[in-house]
Amino acid sequence: MNALGRLSIRARLYFGTIFSLVLLVIIGAMGFIALDRTRGTLEVLFSQRVQTLTDMSDLRTALGDLRRAEKDIIINFNNTVEVAALRESWGKTLAALRKSLADVRQVQAGDAAFVAAIDKSLDEIKQYEAGIVPIFDQIERAQIDGAGGGAYADRLKTHMEATDQLFSRLATSAREQMQEARQGVDTLAATMSGLRPVARHAGTQPRRSGPAGDGHGPHAAILARPGAPGAGCGGQHFYRQFRNRHGQPRPQPAH
Repeated sequence: MNALGRLSIRARLYFGTIFSLVLLVIIGAMGFIALDRTRGTLEVLFSQRVQTLTDMSDLRTALGDLRRAEKDIIINFNNTVEVAALRESWGKTLAALRKSLADVRQVQAGDAAFVAAIDKSLDEIKQYEAGIVPIFDQIERAQIDGAGGGAYADRLKTHMEATDQLFSRLATSAREQMQEARQGVDTLAATMSGLRPVARHAGTQPRRSGPAGDGHGPHAAILARPGAPGAGCGGQHFYRQFRNRHGQPRPQPAH
């Protein structure tokens, strides 16, 4: 403060302006970094988390279609032509399900836990297929009826239930990660809101607190002296205070 007191008014104005500009540059850089982080968070949020929720919903729907096709085959056990058509539809649904799983696995290759869950679901589906295909063959050859086929198929439903639970856990995990990402965005938004008044104050500081423009700056006492350059209302204010404290000045006797 003492060092600043020895500076001229012009030097103080320059210093205040430069300081405000530097502060604005720093705040702008912090805001840019915060916006860049927000953009990255939103990109991950929409490209991975939201997509994961959509994929899991589609996979669970495909899994349900596969089970429904299985039930239709068992119900229509006495219609060979219908069973053959339903088996073809079941096979296409199974192939589409596997392809979707492979695509999702490739997209989420960087998430080890996600990849492990997808691999586990693929293994469950493989075991289900290995068990259900012989049952379909026997139904199509009229070697077992619908009741027998349903009883055998019930033994394999644990694989489908395990797969559905895996998809459900993956969806829940993606939803929790979305919540964490949203909290991160809220934190960055709060940081930007906190920087806003600082930036506004820095931008208006040179205009609001001129060193000698309002009679209250550090040079007010200097400008208050009679005959000082730029003495105006500040000098009048100083004179009024002196008169109120000490009364009217006594006239000096003439010599």
